[in-house]
Amino acid sequence: MAVGWSFDLRTAVLFGALVTLLTAGLLLLSWRSLRGNVRPGLRWWLAALLFQPLGLSLAYLHQLLPTWLSVPIGNTALALALCCMAIALRAFYGMPQRRPALFGITALVGVSAIWFIYVMPSLQWLIVTREVLLAALLASAARAVLRRDGPPGRVPRLTGSLFALATLMMLVRAAHELLWPITWSQVMASTYVNLLCLGALVVLPLLATVGFLLMCTERGQEELERTARLDFL
Repeated sequence: MAVGWSFDLRTAVLFGALVTLLTAGLLLLSWRSLRGNVRPGLRWWLAALLFQPLGLSLAYLHQLLPTWLSVPIGNTALALALCCMAIALRAFYGMPQRRPALFGITALVGVSAIWFIYVMPSLQWLIVTREVLLAALLASAARAVLRRDGPPGRVPRLTGSLFALATLMMLVRAAHELLWPITWSQVMASTYVNLLCLGALVVLPLLATVGFLLMCTERGQEELERTARLDFL
């Protein structure tokens, strides 16, 4: 079902890609102001902010580009962005980063896209498989924050909740596709399910970046307070 108002989803996706690139630039500008112990995680986060607009741009141009470029590579770029975010959060909190598993899921996104386009063509299973794999990457990022012994505080919990909500949205999209398959002409149509799914992929990096930077700032403040308590001079 299409939404009742005029809304150009392609324009929204392109705008989101441009804003994400701007956010990556602002992150670079604030790089030196952040403490060195958070920079390993920040490197992964910065990589995510570069892969995500690449994937969105390829999705925006999918009617003008070859299928092998817009779908397999575009989907893989989006998966790489979520993979890097999961690694960044796990590195930030000193958890096992699970890089082989996360990169393996990312590779499956590209492989499944090739399979369901060229080997066994099926848009339905292409979408279902992609959304389930993206949900797995998002869930890994959410677990880094929302685990039972996870960090206290509102900012980490809100950031983790964003990833949990996005995980749910991907699974809803997969279930919707199983029940009501769409055609290629409807991939970028302004339907409620497309708005839900693509909206999550567009908005998540922006809001999550704010949360991640706030977590970095809080950690810096905690370390300064700890140093002040130990400095008796």
